[in-house]
This record gives sequence, structure tokens and C-alpha cells, in this order.
Amino acid sequence: PFVLFAIFPTIIKSLPKSGGWLNNVKVVLAFIELALALKFLSVADLAYGWNILPRETFLTLWIVIFFLLGLYLLGVIQFKHDSKPKYLSVTRLFLSIIPLAFAIYMIPGLWGAPCKAISAFAPPMSTQDFNLYTNAFEPDTKDFELAMEMSRKENKPVMLDFTGFGCVNCREME
Repeated sequence: PFVLFAIFPTIIKSLPKSGGWLNNVKVVLAFIELALALKFLSVADLAYGWNILPRETFLTLWIVIFFLLGLYLLGVIQFKHDSKPKYLSVTRLFLSIIPLAFAIYMIPGLWGAPCKAISAFAPPMSTQDFNLYTNAFEPDTKDFELAMEMSRKENKPVMLDFTGFGCVNCREME
């Protein structure tokens, strides 16, 4: 954007002046940053084995964050620097529906639904204690020597999965 403004300085004059709308943008971005901070904390949690942020806890926090974001966009929640909107515009209504629908989408994940749209962000299903989802695949063992021995006895091939704690693509493949 800075290159465009340098080439076409008159564009700057057409931009809206900062005001209440900019504060709304900052608050919305703060909610999103909080959600993404939890994602990165969950990667550290998986890597170090702290077990402080299992899938249910992560999803609960994201549901709360996005539900509050939706309420903020509706004008139900206000902060110190916010001005009370005189009316709810159609744009703001549709923008509030997005995080509210996203929060509702994640609720079945608390009982083990895969929630494939966020599978790259949420901790893996293996960290979830309460799981009603029966189609998940878990390996019989994660021990290489034991897997090779089981393979020989059952005359079946072995699939090796090289993965990482923060590897989004690996989680999607699994």
C-alpha cells in the first residue's frame, strides 16, 4: 500500500479519516490476535507435552472468543473508547454473523466432531478426552520395533508417518 500511496498521493486524500470505525477495526483484530495466540500456545503445548490446552479447552476458548467478537460487532458489548452505534448497518450485521456462525460451527467439536475447517489450527483429536466421533483412525502403536513385529506376525505392511507437532500439513494428512 505504501508504494501505491507514493505513486498516487491523491489516494490518501480519499481515505476515510480515523475515528470510531478504526477503533472497531483494532478491537476486531485484537480478538483475532487472541485466537491466533491460543493456536501458537497449543503448538508449544504439544511440543513440550504440558497438556494444558487439550482440544476441548482450545475449542471452548475459541468459541467464547468468536462469540464475544460477534456480540461486539452487534453492539451488545462495548469498550471504553467505543461510541454507541445509532443503528445496526447491514454490513455490520453480516460481519457479526460470520464469527457467530463460526462459534456455532465449533460447538460439535467439543464432543469429537472433526471440525475439518479448523483441523489445521486446533490440537489433534488425540488430545481430546471426551470423543463421540467413531470414524477417527488411531494407530495400534507408535513404537517402531513393536509395529515391525506386529507386521511380521500379521503379514501386513507398515505405514510410517513422519510428523511434527506444529506441522499443519502433517495433521491434515493424518
